[in-house]
Amino acid sequence: MRDRKFRVIAMGMLVFGIFVFATIYVGIDFKLTGYAIFTDIGGGQTTLTLQVADSDNLGDSYVDTSIPRGGLLILKVGDIFRSYLNFNISGVPSNQEIDNASLCLYVLNTKKTQLINVNHVYDSFNESIINWDNQPCGVSFDNSSACNLTAESNFQMNSSFQDTWICWNVKNMVGKSYGLSDNYFSIVVNTLDSNANSFNSKEGGDETLRPYLNITYSTANTVPVIEILFPEENKLYLVGIIDLNYSVIDGDNNLDSCWYTLDSDVTNNSLSGCANVTLDLVDDSYSLVIYANDSLGLVASDSVSFDVDSTGVSVNLSEPSGGKSFRTGIEIIYEVVGDDVECWYNVETSIGGS
Repeated sequence: MRDRKFRVIAMGMLVFGIFVFATIYVGIDFKLTGYAIFTDIGGGQTTLTLQVADSDNLGDSYVDTSIPRGGLLILKVGDIFRSYLNFNISGVPSNQEIDNASLCLYVLNTKKTQLINVNHVYDSFNESIINWDNQPCGVSFDNSSACNLTAESNFQMNSSFQDTWICWNVKNMVGKSYGLSDNYFSIVVNTLDSNANSFNSKEGGDETLRPYLNITYSTANTVPVIEILFPEENKLYLVGIIDLNYSVIDGDNNLDSCWYTLDSDVTNNSLSGCANVTLDLVDDSYSLVIYANDSLGLVASDSVSFDVDSTGVSVNLSEPSGGKSFRTGIEIIYEVVGDDVECWYNVETSIGGS
């Protein structure tokens, strides 16, 4: 097991990078056991470079119809060669949006013309035991439960590519794997062309030419959630002094401001600190809308209609309701609002008889 140290650097604008580097620094020691190195290079970007495998055996391998084993020093792609790569993406912080992701391999001096595909592999693999017969996607590339058999990205190789990097867009695939409990992102690089190209593997010489996955991400922003608790929908209130109670939650902690409109008045009434307030209303029918926004301008709202009538009355009957299988002992449950009210009831049959 080798010890690696890398730095997570909080950076501002690039033009001030040297100054910020000198003043804001967090150092973290990690013991790597075959996992990719996670290098947070600021601005919501992480580069994962595969390392020589140790106990965990995450990494890369190609399988060959004529060699029943994996874990060789190069990666090959041809109609009888497929290369599998496996990354642990737990280094990407939680609650992020995956903005972009690129899988990059270094082309060795083979430079054959071929269309090279990348397909998402749903299962992880062990590079020390993977071979042509047990590969996740199947010998005939027909195991749809372990692989997406439709290429999700491709790259057109030709003779101009030699001793250079080529990359595939794997944003959608990384997005599907991000947040899963196993933190694995696996992929197969393949082609139907009989030509074969070779790429540097993580065991293959120059450490700077190892396969890597570059991910850019940003904080996932969610719309605030707001709910009016009081006054209640379609309620009659006999007094105009009404407590306005509501709840508002912003999962990103970016809540900026709250306000409300009342009835046909489009004036925005500010709710300082998004706190509850008390309304002083005259007798009338009202439509109340409360709004909340976050620092990115995303707006949420909730509304309620109610009446204020200081001389009015309101009845809400909750029982009996639905069908009954008995004729006696049926409860009458109701709520009444009003001053000096008198209550009575009447029951009619389905044909109108009392």
